[in-house]
Amino acid sequence: DIIITVSDGNSCEATLSITAPDCSCPAVDAPISGGDVSYCTGDSIPGISATVNPGETIDWYDLSTGGLLLSSGDTSFTPIAPGVYYAEARDVTTACLSLVRTAITVTEDVLPVISSPSDVAQCGNEDFVITQTTNLGVGVWTLVSSTGEAPTLSDTAGVLNVIGLPVGTSAIVRWTVTNGTCQVSDDVTIANDDCGMIVTKTISTEGSALNDVISYDITVTNTGNVNLTNIEVSDANADAGSVVGSPITNLAPGESFTVTAEQTISQLDIDAGFIENSAIATGNSPSGTADVTDVSDAGDEIVETNDGNGNTDGDPTNDPTVTILDQNPELTLTKTVAISSDSTPAGASLGDELTYTFSVENTGNVTVNNIHIDDALTGTSGLAIS
Repeated sequence: DIIITVSDGNSCEATLSITAPDCSCPAVDAPISGGDVSYCTGDSIPGISATVNPGETIDWYDLSTGGLLLSSGDTSFTPIAPGVYYAEARDVTTACLSLVRTAITVTEDVLPVISSPSDVAQCGNEDFVITQTTNLGVGVWTLVSSTGEAPTLSDTAGVLNVIGLPVGTSAIVRWTVTNGTCQVSDDVTIANDDCGMIVTKTISTEGSALNDVISYDITVTNTGNVNLTNIEVSDANADAGSVVGSPITNLAPGESFTVTAEQTISQLDIDAGFIENSAIATGNSPSGTADVTDVSDAGDEIVETNDGNGNTDGDPTNDPTVTILDQNPELTLTKTVAISSDSTPAGASLGDELTYTFSVENTGNVTVNNIHIDDALTGTSGLAIS
């Protein structure tokens, strides 16, 4: 305040009081934060903002007091890096400042790293187990799509159990990991392949006698929905080197391929009265090695036929291919005589000693064992053939 006193020298005096203006700053409220923000690594850094009263603006700093002025006169600010930023209110008329700066945090979220398995295919198994990992964040499995009836998913700490995916169908499952504003996902295709194969073995050239050669057609058919490769066809009874056409390099769904084989009729076969045998085909599916196999059938997978002994095993899909061989057992016996001790007179006469020789010939087509000769004339009984 100012006091002015005026005097004329005759003891006459006048006083004038002048009150000084109030130059102190009025209270300025701190800015109200627009909220902390976060962003994912690799994304643009979002802007931050705050609100102030009418007639005020904001200056942005890197510290709560003092510090570097980053931006002036704007209620919003776009940082160039994560961190804590401070908004200070300023009256545009008086330049008075808020006593406190408002802190706003900008956080950079780290993108998770996930490790997922390759697509999974298996044959005829409706259940799958898939394990997924992440270095941070929270992950969850979801079903994206299914080509058939949707399976059931059970997710425990990244381990996915898929239950009930029908044969011949596939599904896509997705592993999604969230860390703050970051999200990363990976799709895995699972397939329950139908890896079916049918093998039939039929006779193309018949045989019935010793050393006849029987020719066989061994037909392999892919009854599934995926390619089968490197199909090896084996026939334990086939003549060495007679299997032609194996291995089958590739067999698409619905396709068939015929392998041929030969078998020479042996005496053992005729003695048995039949030839029975089966072929076996073993191939690779897309999901495994040597995981698809079938034992040949005689030609009809629905009707069961007997084996060589007239028996069945209850499975109409694996009947052996049988050739019945006629058995004709027959022996021819020849008996000859010679004078082994000739008494007088010479030639056959009383007192001569005779020797009989028996010759047995197998004039049939089967092996005959345990042959004995009985001769009433000589009194011989049970004479063994050596």
